[in-house]
Amino acid sequence: MITSSEEYKSWLAEIAKSYNPPKTSIRIPTDEPVYEINWNSRAVSAPSFLGVEADHEAEYIYFIMDRFVD
Repeated sequence: MITSSEEYKSWLAEIAKSYNPPKTSIRIPTDEPVYEINWNSRAVSAPSFLGVEADHEAEYIYFIMDRFVD
């Protein structure tokens, strides 16, 4: 089921029984790669070069994984 961010925020507020819904959300850009983490095999499909120390022009790296294991 695909929902809009406004619909997601309204349902989240209702579930949490909160009267102030979240004001921000993080959306993953469609042109960025998403790397997979497999909990069963403990394998991570990440780039060969992940980052450097004291990098002031760093970017986000997105990972996807299962929420539950076993």
